[in-house]
Parts: sequence; C-alpha cells; structure tokens
Amino acid sequence: MSDIFAESVRNVTLPSDIVAWLKSNLKEYSAETNQMMDTRLNTLKMEYSKATNRLERLLDMRLDSEINDETFMIKKIELESALTDLKSQLKSAEKINPNFYEDGVRTLELSESLYPQYLSSNAHGKAIILKDIASNYILNDVSATPTYRKPFNIFAEGLVCSKWGTCLVKRKNFPNNRLFTSN
Repeated sequence: MSDIFAESVRNVTLPSDIVAWLKSNLKEYSAETNQMMDTRLNTLKMEYSKATNRLERLLDMRLDSEINDETFMIKKIELESALTDLKSQLKSAEKINPNFYEDGVRTLELSESLYPQYLSSNAHGKAIILKDIASNYILNDVSATPTYRKPFNIFAEGLVCSKWGTCLVKRKNFPNNRLFTSN
C-alpha cells in the first residue's frame, strides 16, 4: 500500500545546499535585525524617559503657577498620550524573539531531515511529523492535500526574491521539485 502522506513531507524537505544557503543568510539577517532592534529599543527608552521628564517638569511648572490650568491640561493629556504610545511600542519591541536565529536554524535543519525521518518512523512517529508540518489534510481519492503550517508552507510553495539579492524560484516551475537560485 502506498503512503499518501509521504509526498506532503517530501515537499517540505529541503536539500542540504539550500539549507546551508538559508542558514548563512539567516545569520546575516539576524545580526542586522538584532542591531536594528537594539537601536530601536534604545531610542524608544530615551523618548520615554524624555516624555516622563517633561511631564514631571510640567507638573512642577503648574505647582509653581508658571502655567495656567488650561495649558497644563492640554500639555498633560498630550504627554500622557505620548507615554501610552511609547509604552505600547516598547512592549511590542521587547516581544521580538531573542532566539530568532537559533529557532530558524533548528527549523531548517529539521526540514533537511524530515523525509528520511518520516520514512524510517513507525506510525506514531509519522503522525507526529504530519501534525507538525500541517494543520489539516484533504483526502482526494489517492492523494492527501495538506494545509501547511508556517514555515513549512513557504518550503512547500518555494521561496521568491528576498532582501538578500538572490531569488529562490518556486518549486512547481521545475520538474524535479527542487529549489533553485537565480539572479
């Protein structure tokens, strides 16, 4: 009996040369991203500190009767709104996965060995692999069409041009169902 799910696993198994290329570019991208995120986080922290200091000075000015109530309320609302916005931006900036590169490398290495692992696994192991790569399968006569999970959906579709200046052409354009680089 033929394994109707094997093809869905083979479609997300990447060749070693592509995995090596992706890991190399992921490392470069990760370094750039981490540097940009550190800069952004530091900038947001400085802006938050400035807005907090301005609010404190505004309160002092009001207590010292240097500004009237109307001006005070307008500026207070403006600064509190800015602080709320900055706090929200800080929270989202801090949510960035610090293990982005390591997680990406693990995923790429897994995708490199998925098909051989699948073929050598028992039924329970195969079920785990199938569940990990797809959220749903539609069975049509003798084939299974998966709804791939991220990032396996990208691996199955094939990659397109990236910011690294190279393109990976979609798999379905080539008869042997592999990824190819093009300039």
